[in-house]
Amino acid sequence: MSAELLAALDHAERAPLHSISEVAELTGLTAHTLRWYERIGLLDPVDRTHAGRRRYSDADLARLEFLGRLRLTGMSVADMVRYIEMVREGPGTMDARRDLLIEHRAEVRERIADLHASLAVLDWKIDFYGAHLTASDAPTNDDAPENCDAHQDGSSSAHEGGYTHNSGNTNDSGNTNDSDYANNSNSGKAVSA
Repeated sequence: MSAELLAALDHAERAPLHSISEVAELTGLTAHTLRWYERIGLLDPVDRTHAGRRRYSDADLARLEFLGRLRLTGMSVADMVRYIEMVREGPGTMDARRDLLIEHRAEVRERIADLHASLAVLDWKIDFYGAHLTASDAPTNDDAPENCDAHQDGSSSAHEGGYTHNSGNTNDSGNTNDSDYANNSNSGKAVSA
């Protein structure tokens, strides 16, 4: 969260300035979602014109930006509602709010680590295909990665990034399956082709 966003949350104006269509355009949320956010309590009751049209303040926009960041990190709507309810309860809930955010941050960091591991698998697979497609003796069958570091006796050795190939698993034609590559750094989970 940027310092500017946090400052905006604390000091945003409550004057109703923006129509629902303007807010939808600014936030990327639909008008339906904005009304739903208000209905479930993520937004405070929005001011209305004498004709009953919603008018959002800069404080509402700052709240929506913060909520958007929470959603982007995968926070559930229920946890977002819980957080906003604690905000409404006042400063006495700051410890609980902090704890909720710390717990969520740990989940985000875990997902980021999982994404990094998945990205490493993709990078390795792209490099594998690139090396085999550019090699002069490239196999004609995708199921026969002949230039791997696998040993003929069925054992395997590590490739760059901790990935190994188990050459002991063969298909009906006697070729090694490409799906036998596994990420040793990811608890031995198999990586399919």
